[in-house]
Amino acid sequence: MGKAAAIAAAIVIISLLTAGCWSRQEVNDIGIVTATGIDRTKSGGIKVSLLLAVPRTVGMSGQAGGSGEIENTAGWVISEEGETIMDAFRNIQKKLPRNIFYPHNRAIVIGENLARNDTFTLMDFFQRSRQTQMRSFVLFTKKEAADILRFKPKFEKLTAEIIKEEMKTGVNAHVRLNEFINMFMEDGQEAYAPRIEIVPSEIKSASKEELNNLMQMGVGIMRDNRLVGWLNAEETRGLLWLRDEMEEGVITVNIPEKRGGGKISGEVQKAHTKIKVYSVKNRLRVDVRVTTVINIFENQSQISLKDLEKIAYVESLLEKDIEDRIRMSFKKAQQFNSDFVGIGRAIYKASPGLWQQQQENWNDKLADVEFQVSAKVNVEKIGMINEPISVY
Repeated sequence: MGKAAAIAAAIVIISLLTAGCWSRQEVNDIGIVTATGIDRTKSGGIKVSLLLAVPRTVGMSGQAGGSGEIENTAGWVISEEGETIMDAFRNIQKKLPRNIFYPHNRAIVIGENLARNDTFTLMDFFQRSRQTQMRSFVLFTKKEAADILRFKPKFEKLTAEIIKEEMKTGVNAHVRLNEFINMFMEDGQEAYAPRIEIVPSEIKSASKEELNNLMQMGVGIMRDNRLVGWLNAEETRGLLWLRDEMEEGVITVNIPEKRGGGKISGEVQKAHTKIKVYSVKNRLRVDVRVTTVINIFENQSQISLKDLEKIAYVESLLEKDIEDRIRMSFKKAQQFNSDFVGIGRAIYKASPGLWQQQQENWNDKLADVEFQVSAKVNVEKIGMINEPISVY
């Protein structure tokens, strides 16, 4: 290799080694946002709350502070108001000696006071911002969003981590920001997001000091750009079945007294939902068919699960439970004139021409849809014993 070529190669290597360093931001120069809360003020403005990570306490356990008390959290909540979200962000920045750094945001919590008025402004900001983390989880709360961010977690250092881990379990509904925006943008469906609240750690506890758990409590449903109502846990299960988003969960059925009474609980292993749409005499008919595999984990009844006929009977009870939950969810869609279950989207996929005929004022047409649902359950495993424990 000639001298000129060697010099050129050295210049290329040096440039590669130093590339990206000029725009790098040091940890000491940034305030890392882990969760965001957005509320509407009484005057009609926007209140933004940020849960910032405190680097010196992240990863430490049992670290004593100057007062001798153990640090319970590695987060710090800071809030400000503004006419817009960006205005509130700028007002927060004035309070901070570091630059707001947003790519590590885990969750966006929206207070009911804002969600029932307008969420388009929120979506506009997050779609335009270069730092937006599109995989952030979106949640509603009946409280102020800032209250959720101030929650002091027991198992994690940051509230954002609690939310992220709970959403990842697959047991409850979870919606990421990109999914939430897509539900806004796509025809034939309305948006929804989980509801999260601070609840007592012990059942029926009256002490305010015991309000120390975060818990998902169903979902909030929308029409256009506004929150219009809530689904409870059972209705939320129906929603997940309808949208073919059921990942895992437990179903408990009651055994009639004539069969000995008691309860049987099974866990969902696999699930699939198929929706077919027909137009019969100018009336829409929707057929929902669910197939699922369930393993029995508890049998408090007198039914012997070594008998195939009795297993078939249990399967029929599980099927009815699934069908009832799906019907409950669809009735809520009709009640609120909000197609958060995505029936319109199913029509569009099956027959774009039919959807073109129906799409105008679609939410108002839900009440006239003929809805049928059937579930097929296959109990695959019954555990380590066949007989009820009472016979041993």
